[in-house]
Amino acid sequence: MPARVLARMVLNVALDTLVGAIPILGDVFDVAFKANLRNVRLMDAEVHRTDRSHQIDGLCSG
Repeated sequence: MPARVLARMVLNVALDTLVGAIPILGDVFDVAFKANLRNVRLMDAEVHRTDRSHQIDGLCSG
């Protein structure tokens, strides 16, 4: 994973941890924010982006 994707993932978890520590508000935030699902989407998007670029490179090279 590129550093920008990893940084975004760390920020998602940090935000979830910080706000999640607040009683009641943290519970509501946890239901709505879902940091782990956001991180899976980031990884999935990066994998698909990388796959497409490799496919395009393969078509161009021969």
